[in-house]
Amino acid sequence: MAFTIGGACDGCTSCLRQCPTAAIGGREGQLHRIDARRCIDCGVCGQICPVDAVFDRHGQLAQRVPRDQRLRPVFDLQRCNGCNLCTEFCAFACLRLVGTRYLGAVYLAEPLQCVSCGDCATVCIKAAVQMRSLDLRTWSPEAARERALVAIAEVACEPRL
Repeated sequence: MAFTIGGACDGCTSCLRQCPTAAIGGREGQLHRIDARRCIDCGVCGQICPVDAVFDRHGQLAQRVPRDQRLRPVFDLQRCNGCNLCTEFCAFACLRLVGTRYLGAVYLAEPLQCVSCGDCATVCIKAAVQMRSLDLRTWSPEAARERALVAIAEVACEPRL
């Protein structure tokens, strides 16, 4: 069962613009609807709804989460093999691959574009992606990129059997 939008919806379009699967429809100023066939239960719509109109699959009011407190992908660079699957599934292009496919590493390049849907963690076959809180005041995409580059260099220096 998918998320739903209740009668308190004022048609602000926040949910419509942020939905990673385009499951939400409606006109500005009118009640919006969620297409259950397209909804992936990520909860982004409820996290951003300013009028508390979104309900989860259990009928509970979805909790609004400020943008700076949402969960974002953190990569275990010891596990990431740079397959790039997570970046391909990211509807908001907030992840980047450094290096080459299968010899590189992925990092979060655009944290404010991330809507916390968790698709990257779901599709990662290496379990290299964890959804965690990041302190965006101190976290830096440049530092994340540097960590990814260091991880690639360390793997390149390992002896091959």
